[in-house]
Amino acid sequence: MLAFLLLFVAMLALCDIFWIIKWRYTKCKGVLPPGSIRLPFVGETLELIFPSYSLDIHPFFKKRIQKYGPIFQSNIACQPIVISVDPEFNNHIITQNGISVELWYLSTFSKLFALEGESKTNITGSIHKFIRKAILNRLGTESLKEKFLPRIENMVKETLYSWSNQDVVDVKYDVSSTICNFTYKLLCDYDGKGSHDKLSESFTIFSESLLGFPLNIPGTKYHTCLKNKETVLSILRKRIEQKRASQVEKQAGEDDFLDLALKQNEIDSYFTDDFIMNLLFASLFATFDSISIIIILMLKLLSSHPPVLLQLMVEHERILQNRRPDCPITWEEYKSMTYTHQVI
Repeated sequence: MLAFLLLFVAMLALCDIFWIIKWRYTKCKGVLPPGSIRLPFVGETLELIFPSYSLDIHPFFKKRIQKYGPIFQSNIACQPIVISVDPEFNNHIITQNGISVELWYLSTFSKLFALEGESKTNITGSIHKFIRKAILNRLGTESLKEKFLPRIENMVKETLYSWSNQDVVDVKYDVSSTICNFTYKLLCDYDGKGSHDKLSESFTIFSESLLGFPLNIPGTKYHTCLKNKETVLSILRKRIEQKRASQVEKQAGEDDFLDLALKQNEIDSYFTDDFIMNLLFASLFATFDSISIIIILMLKLLSSHPPVLLQLMVEHERILQNRRPDCPITWEEYKSMTYTHQVI
């Protein structure tokens, strides 16, 4: 038993030495920024995923910014990476995407969002153009002016009262659920009323378990992510089948995002059902995870600043007084909310 233990310790030490050598002598044509690898394999992942309940910047980033500056190297989920919180550098990376910079994802993200094996041509070529065109046509400024403002107003009216009578945890779930269902209807023309599908609940668990080591073992966060992703994909697969089987004819210009994707499926072999499902999954997650957090943060900050909330109410009461009863919000009214835009 002792010999086995000594052998295990020796192998672990050799792995550590190999990891450190690989890290320090990795081939690099440029100069890497300062940073630390910390523990072998685990790196600094544990510090990053440790929750912070402050509205300030996460301690993981704050500590390293003070020590190394806005650009530093680290080791997250078994991957050496460079982290940047510098706005100018980040803008350069975004504008150079597909030119001097290529997309790359952590192993966890690549597997969860089906990004493995995607070529540069597929990402930045015809598929990227289709996604951009479809999203702008359905969710761009013109659509916002003509269709979505009244729908957003109705959504807010239906949910504000329930939020006022709930605690923070319930509000967080309710906001996330509302955003998820609203986006699902915009993309797939399906509101899910009366359905037993737990789309928003599965996305909530998925997002809370997202950052972790790519180990598909029961009990791990990654395993939980995969299980909930399969739940969401089964819901989306069912909706795709319903759409394809539907014989209801639509007028020109009424196609939703899923309609456009299914039409593209007829002319582009790459647009398989699996690809469309993962495309919808990523689009839903992008809105669900970002917008819901922003709204929750806004509600929190407004509740902490009564004078700001009062001035917001004054501005909106003025708009309501000048509006005819039962009329939906207009683009002109939205543009006149100068103080609201400042708060946002």
